[in-house]
Amino acid sequence: MKAIILSLALASLAFADAYKPVDWLKINQAGGLTVQLGFDAIISIGCMQLDNEKICDHVLDTKSSKWQYRKDNNSEWIDVPGSERIDSMCGFDSSYKDKMGVGLYRLVVEISIDGNVGKYTPNDIIEVRDDSEIATAIQVVSWGSLKSSVSR
Repeated sequence: MKAIILSLALASLAFADAYKPVDWLKINQAGGLTVQLGFDAIISIGCMQLDNEKICDHVLDTKSSKWQYRKDNNSEWIDVPGSERIDSMCGFDSSYKDKMGVGLYRLVVEISIDGNVGKYTPNDIIEVRDDSEIATAIQVVSWGSLKSSVSR
């Protein structure tokens, strides 16, 4: 059986779409989520609901979220079936690999911040790949490393 490698990578301007990359929403090493504004942070391994949550003098309200997938950097982002959430956002679920396969995954969210609704994505993406020589692991890699490993 081949191992699954999950890699977090810094996103680049390759995300030129409706979702703005932000650094206050992060995917952590366990595939969970962190929302951090200033010194205040909320960390979740599963799902997180921000219901007019006050974080560092800002009020956040989650409207919707979903995970998206693309096979490589040359592919379009498509929604992962069953990942859509209303009023919450959830960390990465390894079952998405069974549905979509190896490739790149990102979280996209619609959140109200101080009453202004916007579409955001973390600066992190997850790379899922098969690698028979390496045991299951999560690695942080640069966007350049991700681009070269995906294009092989």
